[in-house]
Amino acid sequence: MVLTMSFFKEKDIVKETGEKLTQSLTPETWRFYERFIEIVDEMTAGIDKSALFPYMVKMCGTIDLTCKKLVYLYISQYAKRNPDVALLTINSLQKDCVDPNAMIRGLALKTLCNIRLPEFLEYLKEPLLSGMKDRSPYVRQIAVVGCLKVHKLQPTFAKDHNMPNFDELLYDTDAGVVVNAIKTFFEMRKDSGKDFSLKQKTAIYLFNKLPDFNDWGKATVLQLLLAYQPHNEEETVDILNLLDPLLQSTKSSVSIAGVKLMLHYTDKMPEVQRDIFKKLRGILVNLLTHEQGEVVYFALCHLQQLQKNSHVNLSKHYKKLFCRYNEPAHIKCLKIDILEMICNDKNWKDILEEINSHCLDLSPEVSDKAISAVSAIATKKEKYSTPAIKILLYLLEVDRVAGCALSALKDLLDSEPFEQFISDVFEAIPSLWSRVEDQRGKIAMLWIIGEHGKNLPDAPYLLESMIDNLEDIQRPLILSNLLTATTKLFFSRPAECQDMLGKLLEFCVESQDDLHLRDKGQIYYRLLSEDVNMAKEVIFSARTQIDQSYEIISEKSSPPILNSVKLFVNSKKKWTIQDDEVLQDHITQSDMTETPSSPVEGQLIDITAVTQDGEVKGESPLNDLSNELEETRESLETLRVPLSSVANQPAEEETTEQRAEDEGSSIELDKSFSVSPEEFESKWTTLQAIELKSFTTNLQITALLDALETEGISTMASTPEGTFPWRAFLFAKDNNTEAVFLLEVVLNSEDDVSAEITMKCTTDNSFARREFQGFLQEVISRIGK
Repeated sequence: MVLTMSFFKEKDIVKETGEKLTQSLTPETWRFYERFIEIVDEMTAGIDKSALFPYMVKMCGTIDLTCKKLVYLYISQYAKRNPDVALLTINSLQKDCVDPNAMIRGLALKTLCNIRLPEFLEYLKEPLLSGMKDRSPYVRQIAVVGCLKVHKLQPTFAKDHNMPNFDELLYDTDAGVVVNAIKTFFEMRKDSGKDFSLKQKTAIYLFNKLPDFNDWGKATVLQLLLAYQPHNEEETVDILNLLDPLLQSTKSSVSIAGVKLMLHYTDKMPEVQRDIFKKLRGILVNLLTHEQGEVVYFALCHLQQLQKNSHVNLSKHYKKLFCRYNEPAHIKCLKIDILEMICNDKNWKDILEEINSHCLDLSPEVSDKAISAVSAIATKKEKYSTPAIKILLYLLEVDRVAGCALSALKDLLDSEPFEQFISDVFEAIPSLWSRVEDQRGKIAMLWIIGEHGKNLPDAPYLLESMIDNLEDIQRPLILSNLLTATTKLFFSRPAECQDMLGKLLEFCVESQDDLHLRDKGQIYYRLLSEDVNMAKEVIFSARTQIDQSYEIISEKSSPPILNSVKLFVNSKKKWTIQDDEVLQDHITQSDMTETPSSPVEGQLIDITAVTQDGEVKGESPLNDLSNELEETRESLETLRVPLSSVANQPAEEETTEQRAEDEGSSIELDKSFSVSPEEFESKWTTLQAIELKSFTTNLQITALLDALETEGISTMASTPEGTFPWRAFLFAKDNNTEAVFLLEVVLNSEDDVSAEITMKCTTDNSFARREFQGFLQEVISRIGK
């Protein structure tokens, strides 16, 4: 009963509203306007007003332009729900399409195309054809866009009804019609997927007509002109002269579109492209002061790409990249990334100070990015290291960033050049142990204790405090690193770690559901029970050496410049804050040792039952294990090396194979060796490039070549100094291996301090190649100081 009454009540309201609209068809048009404004307000609020459609059809005859717009808006919105009643509007719409008023003609044609019902297609031919030829540019613009709307309903409509083709519309006298035609063509071409090329006559016409378009129209036309390819270099130069004034436009869309077209036309003219890139650099740098964050982000993405590809050098404009206090986090992060990239001897102090100011930013994303940038700067050159690491050590005192700073220090301490700072980190570890709660900081502390705990007096007791509360540790990754750290510390301090390591191994194998952690515990048990020295070699991974002179180019060519969409899509992952679980992808190589295929359930070594002499004690805290463990415990007596004997061995002991390799690692170049140009060319064309690297040097070209000559690396040929790109070919011979090394050095521009080096070698001995690379690295690093 309630539903029935509600239905009739709603029906009465619709009828009442319709009668009010009908009564409003009087000379007092404002009354109708008031009624309809109420309906439009409810429409925009999401209230269904389709029941009023029959009444609104009667309103099409109003002569007031404002009211007619509102009526046609309603009809366009609800015609699909009332297709039969909507056909009643055909006569009114067709009549308005030939009205003397151009505004009414355009409004009626727009409404006809917006209804988008298949039943209306047969009535659209004449209005569209007449609209294309209308004397009013406004009507012609609407007719062109209407063709696209009809194309979505029936792709063959334009062809079936002989609509004007695209070339004809490009020659329209009104610039707005031309722009709409281009946009319509772009949308239609997406559906067809066909290639398109622009005729020379049409391209020249559009180039000359560019001043007639507004800024939005210029950008659209320039996009279309990408489909045209100049026939010769002379024509290309003429086009570049026409486009040059566009680079001074105050609208970024126009200047960027002009640069993009220039780069497209000069694809095979690298000298000209370098000048264009410099102009592009100026345009993008100016956009960094734009008030809209979207434009600034656009400019930063392209500046980053240009810097990566070595097309421009932004080191002189570093102050433009300083962050503002009110900028969003993603813009600050991108600026910090670029500042870290362009850091050099002239600006490193200012850049380091700027990045340091954001290490305590309220945004965790920005502070993490700034701390990572400080760590990256520390690896660039030795003189940057001490100030950068002092910043990281200071950040250890701030609780909310201490974990991130400790993680950054951990990555640096993993490299030999930074071992001098280990003692400073040791001083902070005891106080950090209770303050750092995040997973990243805990893992970093565990790594430091595992690698360098022999010099930290409190190391065993810090680990013991965690092992005594294993049930409270919910994250498997922390447990995994705790196991690694405890095992490593056991090798240097076995007496203090025996009990806790036994307890930890038992917990990992018996009480854990995590397969990785359980397998890891079983693997460590097997290694320790089989051969302690072998276990030590496996668990202690090789130290990392940071190359401070070279940057290996591991990726292929970057995405095309100004391919904006691809730049932004590829950058998505940069703004994703990593969850704790993501860190599991960064487990060290020693943690990922392959598990043997045979089952090892219940095989737990009783570390606590081993004495300093390698003998098993009479009692063990693991007596509750299964009978299968008894045989394993007995096998401890036959271990070839007692576990505790490793206390007197260095943690970084080299294997016999490593020592043999190091003894023969010296390289000696033959300074009297020479090669004829013909022989050099023959070897260069037949040998395959094995390394592509870039290095940074502050020397002049002549000084660089002279310095290499004194070390036994001779110059075969080089381009004159001052011409760019500058190129030189060099050669050298190793007396020990008789290997001949051929080098090509390329410097792209005078502004750039980054050069590229390609190496080829006559030997397949990878060890000899690595030795020469290391020697070359050392030489360049030494002469560059």
